[in-house]
Amino acid sequence: MLPLFLEKIALVGALVHTLEPATEPGPAAVIIEADRIAAVVPPGDPSLAGLRTIDLSGTHLVPGLIDAYVNFDADHDRLYLSHGITLVRDVGADLTQMIAERDSLARNRNPGPSLLIAGAVLDGPNPATRSAIVLASREEAVDKLSRLLELGPIDFFSFHLGLPEPAWRATIEFAHRQQRPLQVWGPLPRGVSLDAALAGRQDGLFHLDALLPEGRTWETVLDSELRAVVEKLAKSELAVTPTLAAYAQRLVPPRKDLPELAYLSPITVAQWLGDAAQREQLYNKSPELLERGIKAFARQSALVAELHRAGVRIVPGSAAGQMPWLLPGEALVNELKLLVRAGIPSADVLRLATEAGARHLGFVEQQHGSIRAGKTANLVALDTDPREDLASFARPRQVWIRGRGIGAAELRTLRDSLAQRQKELQKLSFAPLEIASPQLPPGELVLSGLCETTFANQRLRGERWAVVRAIDGGLYYCARILSFGTASTADTLVTLQQKVLDNQLVELKFEVQSGPRVVTLEGELAAGTLNLQQRLNGVFQKSVRIRERMLFLDTGSVTADLILGQHGRVGAFKALFLEDFEPAKGDYSLSVQPNGERWLEAPLGKRIVEYAVDGSVAKVLRQQGNGLVLTKGLSAEVSGEPSARLSNPRAAAGAADNSKAANPAPR
Repeated sequence: MLPLFLEKIALVGALVHTLEPATEPGPAAVIIEADRIAAVVPPGDPSLAGLRTIDLSGTHLVPGLIDAYVNFDADHDRLYLSHGITLVRDVGADLTQMIAERDSLARNRNPGPSLLIAGAVLDGPNPATRSAIVLASREEAVDKLSRLLELGPIDFFSFHLGLPEPAWRATIEFAHRQQRPLQVWGPLPRGVSLDAALAGRQDGLFHLDALLPEGRTWETVLDSELRAVVEKLAKSELAVTPTLAAYAQRLVPPRKDLPELAYLSPITVAQWLGDAAQREQLYNKSPELLERGIKAFARQSALVAELHRAGVRIVPGSAAGQMPWLLPGEALVNELKLLVRAGIPSADVLRLATEAGARHLGFVEQQHGSIRAGKTANLVALDTDPREDLASFARPRQVWIRGRGIGAAELRTLRDSLAQRQKELQKLSFAPLEIASPQLPPGELVLSGLCETTFANQRLRGERWAVVRAIDGGLYYCARILSFGTASTADTLVTLQQKVLDNQLVELKFEVQSGPRVVTLEGELAAGTLNLQQRLNGVFQKSVRIRERMLFLDTGSVTADLILGQHGRVGAFKALFLEDFEPAKGDYSLSVQPNGERWLEAPLGKRIVEYAVDGSVAKVLRQQGNGLVLTKGLSAEVSGEPSARLSNPRAAAGAADNSKAANPAPR
């Protein structure tokens, strides 16, 4: 059901909570035209004549909730709407994907809440997530953030605690001097004090741990120290997203038979169940940890109440999608209930999650947070007064998202269809892997094979690869990679061809197709410079020139590991990797173990590569945040004459040294 863009409708009969400053709830009619609120008028106003009306008698009409802290997943769209959440703020993901998801067609697909994006999260060396943009210095921050803004509009910057202090300062300065200043949110970076964050004008803090004085825990911090923190924050404009629900969920034994697990992806379910098993084991072994956690949570709750009484800016966010057992949608409602339980009046909490939240997020208040003419028609009809019962958001009678009305029955149908699709995906993850062979360049086929990559025992992608020897002796490493989509997003197809000659990347063709978007990066070495061109849907975007020797492009493809086995030398070298599809130069370091394994220190995390005697990759363990991604060879086929075959990486263990890494010799 699409909005009737040429028709005005009037919502009548409800007690309207506009949440506009200095206004009280009262009877009113809200006129919607297309995706906007056209007017808010008294009941019986002449402007209502001739309009199609929707009777909401007995309900409370309020602005949709804002969840200011999520790790976005399109699968969660229906869960957010089912809890009255009409705007979510993603704190860091692939920018190209997020720009596509923010598009109105994508938002109306499931349908889903409006979306604010940060692009890739900012971090330092050895980042916590593979999709992070690594900023090692002040100069690098300015350069990469400038290029990030060129890729598309973003709403704010978000960072992890590993961001180095100089890069952190440069990020804030860069963000604030934009024509439309951007906010910068994150935890306290390592080595940066709260006083420094206040002086440096960081806009927002995630989690209450950032408010602990250095060296203190929730058990050892003094009340006087916390009062001093509250006083400092009250004099500043720094906002805080407490995430009380994230702390509370650690204290409650997870229900492994939770019905809502049916709405989540197979990978998410596997991760959550693994977390539950670990937590159960930990608390059984050390029951005092639970008691300490309960005491800490009491102090955290009391601190949040003090922050509110002092006038500190509190912006509710759930951390859904980031931490296990924070069910999207439900987690924010639980967060609001915990804020009430901490001592903040329900009416105030409602305002924090709507009008005040939008105001503290900057330009967001222009379109969201209250019911006023000109704002986006994101509304929720509730059967009970939310000032008395915030839990009513978990059972809305009707939700309007960008002018489209969705009733409770339709919301149930949307959730049921999501659960059915997740069930189908669970079966597909164990089906035989079928991927077409990559297109091969002229030359002699040397080796080919098939591998799959899994996380939490769930298949992420499959890859069919091949190695071709060119007439000049160089080796082409080719791949076709299928990354499996979710219940809401399409599969992603990647084709990759990189040629290595004399231990140097000399030619590259890389294409990513996800839905209607096709990103390409291709070029070759000329006069010592690797000249690359980037295109989006066939339209030229920019040229990138790399003047240093690069060994490969590292995208998660097994081709980089194949190259490493044939051309890598012990010690330091440089290779390319991608930051939001932007090629970046990375410092890599390789060591070879006696058993032939390659241990690699890389910008996006460590990995261990194990080879078969024919030169194919048997296994790769790749660090991803706090987990490990496993790539496993499923088959390999040797071709061509024996003299032309790949060398055995296991037999070459320890044969090279650092001097060769600095000046690699041709093979």
